[in-house]
Amino acid sequence: MYKILIIEDEQIERETLYKILHDNFTLKGLYMAKNGKEALDVFEREKPEIVLADINIPGINGLEVIRRIKQQQQDTSFLVLSSYNYFEYAQEAIRLGVSDFILKPYNIEHLKEVVDRLIHQHREKRKEQQQHDELLEKIEKITPVVENECLYAIISNENELELKRSLRLLSPHICSGFCMIMQSLTCAFHTTAMDTICENFKKQGYRCIKELFHGLQIFFILFERPIDQQEVRQLAGYIDGLRSEYKDVVIGIGPIVCELIKFHHSFDLARDRLSAQAQPAMKLLMEDEKSSEENAVNIATQVEVFMKAFQKMDEESLKKHLNQLSLQLIQEEKEQLYKDVSELIMSLKNSCEKQYPEIDFTKVKITPLRVTSSIHQEVPLYLHMQIHRLYDLIAEEKFRNTNLLVRHAIRYIDSNYRKQITLSDMADALQVSPYYISKLLSSSLNKTFTELVSERRVEASKELLKTNKRIKEIAYEVGFQGQNYFTKVFKNYTGVTPKVYKNTFENKE
Repeated sequence: MYKILIIEDEQIERETLYKILHDNFTLKGLYMAKNGKEALDVFEREKPEIVLADINIPGINGLEVIRRIKQQQQDTSFLVLSSYNYFEYAQEAIRLGVSDFILKPYNIEHLKEVVDRLIHQHREKRKEQQQHDELLEKIEKITPVVENECLYAIISNENELELKRSLRLLSPHICSGFCMIMQSLTCAFHTTAMDTICENFKKQGYRCIKELFHGLQIFFILFERPIDQQEVRQLAGYIDGLRSEYKDVVIGIGPIVCELIKFHHSFDLARDRLSAQAQPAMKLLMEDEKSSEENAVNIATQVEVFMKAFQKMDEESLKKHLNQLSLQLIQEEKEQLYKDVSELIMSLKNSCEKQYPEIDFTKVKITPLRVTSSIHQEVPLYLHMQIHRLYDLIAEEKFRNTNLLVRHAIRYIDSNYRKQITLSDMADALQVSPYYISKLLSSSLNKTFTELVSERRVEASKELLKTNKRIKEIAYEVGFQGQNYFTKVFKNYTGVTPKVYKNTFENKE
């Protein structure tokens, strides 16, 4: 049930409204006020969900009362009743979020409908809020379980698919992170301290999961976006501060890794570094002595990956690799970042010139990368623009030869339709990506791969249906996996079943 406040200076009007609402609605409370000050006092005391207000009331006018109530309780609903049909009043009421505006003299049935609607809206809002609260409560209950599963998935070195499944429950955006392990030299590490440390990482904007495991206090700090050198320095400063605060505790720090499958590696190194001589946290976060070559950007390998994507016109692969490379480059010092990016773009352009001598790549003017504001935005954007300039030229040239590639696709279908071929099989044979050839067939022929294969099989079956072969035998011979499906496809293309088609020729004989 709900509370309603009536604000009306005319006594008869006020009492009439009271009687209408009292007789037609079951309410928790129904209150009256004859001026603005009294209305604010009643509201402060009773907190009604719905307010019916006249605009022209003594003292504080109705619109000002609404404004002040809104400041106290945003979700209050207001119904304005007024004898004044002033446009500016209506405008101001709309700005204040008034639910409805009724001119006097009002129709009682219409008034009842509006109030009923407002009550229904509040009932729905309350229901939604209750569901939201229940959901939050459920999330709060399962979050420790999910965090525990994620941590153990990392420690036990689960395969990448299993690790992704676990982390997705925590957050679908986790892209990198590192492990930190603390070990007390004197007594057990208090769980309150672990909670405090974890909360401090969260206050810095990172995910943090923790667990006490065989006397080790294990923390995984997870990032939902790429972080730059300045943020790494801030993290390192906080960790160095922990060393000063907890003098009887040794801290092992794993390197920041940019692939989920390497989280276990960060854990291994953090554990190994517990017994090593203490080094600055910044150095440990950025160094990976077990795989320093692996962490460095290998220009030749990067160029090879991009060239394969260019050759197959594989835009999905191109996008995915650009994102991975950006994550890796962002962690470098600026000078190294500039050097690697410049070398990569030049090497890629040179490879393109060798692979595609018929294309004029001098059109691509390479401008050096210079980060001026956000490294998270500027590095990916720069790579995307420079690499797509090369890719677009290659795509343009390939589209000039569209008819040739389409002919190759049709020839492949003609030669292989009897087999159980797939779009990926044909794409591999033509050395392009499935996405590219599918898009090409659709734009050139307005047909899908499946439609082209089905058409070819139906055409082949027509000739065989003129022979003495059985329909089931023909279905398998032209590549269909069953007579029923063959019948369905054949009728879809010809309008008749294979049996009717076959009988037509037998009757002619």
